[in-house]
Amino acid sequence: MRILPYIFPHRSYRFLTGRALTCRALTGRRSAATRRTAAHCRAVVVRSAGVALLACVALLAAAPRKLLSPPGRAVLHLAGATVTVTYHRPKMRNPKPPHAPRLIFGPGAKYLVPFGQVWRLGANQATTLIATAPIVLAGRHLAAGTYTLFAIPDPGHWTLIISKKTGEWGIPYPGRQFDLARETSPVHHTASKIDPFTIPFRRTGSHSAQLRFALDHTMAAASLRVK
Repeated sequence: MRILPYIFPHRSYRFLTGRALTCRALTGRRSAATRRTAAHCRAVVVRSAGVALLACVALLAAAPRKLLSPPGRAVLHLAGATVTVTYHRPKMRNPKPPHAPRLIFGPGAKYLVPFGQVWRLGANQATTLIATAPIVLAGRHLAAGTYTLFAIPDPGHWTLIISKKTGEWGIPYPGRQFDLARETSPVHHTASKIDPFTIPFRRTGSHSAQLRFALDHTMAAASLRVK
């Protein structure tokens, strides 16, 4: 507390203690009451600093974290129905240092999307499809509602998985017991590179469309029809 007279040489410290305690009271002769008051001042200062530190930590924790794979959303209005897909979009260049290009599709763990393994069709949270009316997706009749999408990429084809298990994180895959349907479709090579990962709709008729999945020079699609 000896620093206080140098900072506020002619002021009292009522704001710290609730008492009219002056510098002279802190620096002059110290009675027992003065010593108790000085100790109280120190305790108030320490508590105030602690509260300020906790407030800063809380603000930093509450700040939104920037996602390395940004969110994506595709919406299709078709024959009175609305179909919405929400997902996250991994990039071909690693968003973390050293930011080198990634190996995207291939055989083994060094690839972002290994062949023959279930992929969450994106990053972060599970890829979700919501239909406001009955549809036929990947050959399966689906009631209006919410579903989770996965895929198994292979060199010549992809297998789309429609799961009835919803509300989970994107991995691990919940298991075949929750599968509603699987459809295998051929893989197409795109002339232009697609980056980041993209899920668009493409209309093919008044009641039909394709749900496409594209990254790098690879694209797969699933048929969709409104009943």
